[in-house]
Amino acid sequence: MRIRVARVSRLSCSPNTLLSVSKQAALYGAGCWAQNQVSTAKAGVAAATSGCGEHLIQTLLAKTCSDAVRLSSDFSGSLATVFQKDFIGSEFLRTTSEKFGGVLILKSHSDGPHREVELSWAHSTASMCVGYMDRVNDSPKVFMSRLDDNATPGTSYTMGGHMVSFVK
Repeated sequence: MRIRVARVSRLSCSPNTLLSVSKQAALYGAGCWAQNQVSTAKAGVAAATSGCGEHLIQTLLAKTCSDAVRLSSDFSGSLATVFQKDFIGSEFLRTTSEKFGGVLILKSHSDGPHREVELSWAHSTASMCVGYMDRVNDSPKVFMSRLDDNATPGTSYTMGGHMVSFVK
């Protein structure tokens, strides 16, 4: 598989399809965040969020998740911890019983001719549409991530992810 991965900071943080919750996308740190890889110790990251704008803004969800996964060697573990602790359990949302949000985040490592990109998502909403595209396929990959049937939206979350290796 050959893909040329652009600089992480070129991630487009497009607004949600629901106009009522799309305003946070323009707020860097809440709706989107991106940082380039500056060394082998500091990977590139990019994140885009979806959900209740007030919840995303008060927790700076995109930046908070990006900061947590950027320096960690355990991408999924750090994302799970930060989503539970800093979003679901946020001190800024302590008077809110249900927190609705989601994040699509990638972490990019480049070492010589190879680039690894980890793509993950987490959400506390009943469902979240996930989509991404690479240069190899002619069409995007799109699917719906859903909470387990016994989970309560706004108080629990689910997550998933993919790891892809590329040659520059």
